Parts: sequence; structure tokens; C-alpha cells
Amino acid sequence: KEAEQKALEAAKEAAEREVLERKQYTLRKLCESYTQHLTHQGKLQSAKHAGSMFKVHVLEADPDIADKPAGEVTRRDLTSLIRKTNEKGFVRAGGILRAYLSAAYSLALNAEGDSQAPSEMLLFNIQSNPVQGIKTIPVRSGDRVLNTRELRAYLSSLWSDNLIDQYLLLHLFTAGQRTSQLLRSHASEFDPSSGILSLWD
Repeated sequence: KEAEQKALEAAKEAAEREVLERKQYTLRKLCESYTQHLTHQGKLQSAKHAGSMFKVHVLEADPDIADKPAGEVTRRDLTSLIRKTNEKGFVRAGGILRAYLSAAYSLALNAEGDSQAPSEMLLFNIQSNPVQGIKTIPVRSGDRVLNTRELRAYLSSLWSDNLIDQYLLLHLFTAGQRTSQLLRSHASEFDPSSGILSLWD
């Protein structure tokens, strides 16, 4: 009888622990953990951007969904969040929000086999990525160009030795070439005599 009592107490403790974890490991917590993961990877700008997107379009937009256990959040829940963003006219933000949510769920889903994922991600007990079933939002390029005053302001802000500034200048002076191509280029591929930079697909 003592063994049965101990088994019942262990089962009760396990059930209480599960309830506590469900309350703790919410979508809100998943968003925070993913943002912290980006920070620890040194991706400070991405972490700041992701945190801002989550705060405005998830935590503040629908606290009820944000406080659901992450493993119980449905595709409909997340579609609702993204739709709200789109309906406010922030279509591009909706696409970015979808991407961040998908990355957060993917990190938790694959944490068991990913040694670089924080161990905390295992505690969310994610069995599937609900974002996968949400249709992606295509990016539509606009046709607006900078006027002379805007272009001068842009240029005046970039004349420094900062690597990012130098890249942005190169991007401008090469007529907006694709970022992936420019970042793959090497100094040896620039011919000073002809002023030609060779870019490779």
C-alpha cells in the first residue's frame, strides 16, 4: 500500500509539474527565448528587430494567444496574428512576423538534434511547426525612388570607415547589385585600371 501511495504522489507531482510547465512555456516565452538565442549568437540587430516584432504584433496584439502554451498554439492562432498585421496595412511586417515565428518554432522543434539550440527549447515540447501551413506573403517591390535631397542625405550619412557604410556605398555605386553577389566578391575581382568589378552568380 505504501508503494501505491508513493506512486500516486509521484503521478500527482508529475501532473502538477506538467501544468506548471504548460503555463510557463507559452508562445510569449518562446518568442523571448528565440530573441535571446539571437542575442547569444551575436545577431544583435536581428534580435532587436525580432523582439520589436513580437512585442507589437504578438504580445500586445493578442495577449490571450501569447499566453497559450506554445505547443498548443494552432495555425489558426498564428494566421490570426499575421492577418491583423496585414489588415493594418503592414503587409511586409506580416511576412517578417511569419518568418520570425517559423524560425522560433523550428528552433524548438529541432532542438533535440541541434547542439547549438538552447536546452530550454526542449522544454516547450514542440511536436510540429504550426507556421508551416501558413501561406507565405510575397514581397512586392515599389517604384518610388529617392529624390535629390534624400539621396544627398543618404550619402552624407555613409562617409565613414564603418564596414556597413562601405558596403552600402558599394551597393549604391554598383547600381543596386544583389547583396548576395556583393558579399561574395573579393578585392582581387576589382580591376583598378578599367574600374570593373566582376560579380559571379
